[in-house]
Order: sequence, then structure tokens, then C-alpha cells
Amino acid sequence: MKSNHKRPAGAFTALLAVGLLIPSAAQARDGKAYVQYGLGLTDPVDTEFRVDGVKEANRVDYHTGQFDTALAAGYDFGTIRVEGEFVAQRSRIHDYIVNVPTLLTGPEISQPGVYPDVKGYTHRKALMANVLVEAGGNRRIGAYAGLGVGFQQVKASRFRSRLPLEAFIDAKSTRPVGQFLAGAYVPLTKNVDLGVKYRLIHGEGFKFTSIQGGQRFKGNFGSHSWLATIAWNF
Repeated sequence: MKSNHKRPAGAFTALLAVGLLIPSAAQARDGKAYVQYGLGLTDPVDTEFRVDGVKEANRVDYHTGQFDTALAAGYDFGTIRVEGEFVAQRSRIHDYIVNVPTLLTGPEISQPGVYPDVKGYTHRKALMANVLVEAGGNRRIGAYAGLGVGFQQVKASRFRSRLPLEAFIDAKSTRPVGQFLAGAYVPLTKNVDLGVKYRLIHGEGFKFTSIQGGQRFKGNFGSHSWLATIAWNF
């Protein structure tokens, strides 16, 4: 699976580093519950499709700058934070690459090549359980990083030609996924924090059956996201 991602911005890395250097004795609102909302941009990793068992038969190249939105609720134990998170992402196809002859829209087999006229979206929704290690905070700059596991539903939504033809994939698949999170924040008021968050999420083995010909498509889905966040501490 090929990636078109970019590395996190230098400003984000610097802010995270500052938070991690603050002594761990000053934790962020220990013993309090919180909710956090995030909204930002996602850079999807290209999807390599195995078609009827043939590896890398097709590839989907997505537009960058699609959206990622997330709502998390958790509890701050001090150095450790535990939270549940709902994540929603959407990505639009830029190019569809055929490496092995494949039945797409229409009665004819599509030969190897780039098909910029193939359009569609992936809609991805995930429920995650995250464990985060935190430093700083307590009305100062804070930072955190950690891992999450959960399940993601991917809908390959109306993969089709621009011509008035039937979609060749319009189906959903749900699989386990994992993610890495890192973020930093500053207090705005006694209860409100503003911050930034980076997310790397990845899942494997999503399966779809094509509408025409019943071909089996199997691929991995992943993305890199950068979000602005606002949190309320109870």
C-alpha cells in the first residue's frame, strides 16, 4: 500500500515537545472527566485492492484535504488518561489505477491504466478505546500521546464512472483498527482547553463485492489527520 502522506508540521512537533518537557508533577486536571471535540483535515493513504486474490490489482489515489471529525469522552487519572472516541472521516477519489484487467463500470473489462473519470467516496466511522500518557497541564501547556484500538466501518460509496453507469462498488465492511494519537493543548479558561491533535489510524482486510460480476475486492485503509480540538473539563 502506497502512501501520499505528509509529516506533521514543525510547529505542532515543537508544541508537543514543550509539553513533554514540563515536569510530570503538574498534571492536567487530575481526577476529572472531560469531553473533547476535534475537527480537521485527513490525508488518506492510497488503498491497494486485491481483486479476486490478485495482489495490487487496483489502487485508489485520494484527494488530500478531506475531513476528520472526532468526539471523545474520558477520565484523567493523572499521568494516564482513558477515553472512548467516535471518529468520522470522508475521502474522495482522485484517480483509480488498474494494474490487472478488472471489470469496472460497463460491460467491458478495464485494461491497465489510470482512470481519472472513476469517482466516489469512502466514508469511515470508528469507535475507539484510547489510553494516553500525559505530561504538563494543570493550567499550563500540556501534551499527550498514546494508542487506541477499536472497530471501523468503511463504506466504499458509489465507486463509478462519471458516465451514467451503475456503480461497481457500493458496499460496507467493518474490521478492527488501531491508531496512534499525539496532541498538545493550552488552557483557555478554568474548564476549557484549546489544542491540536495528530492521528494515524490503520485497518486491514476490508472486503467488498462488486455489483457487476461479483468480483471480490480486499484492501487496507489508513490515514494521517491533523485536528484542532476544544475540551471541556468537568
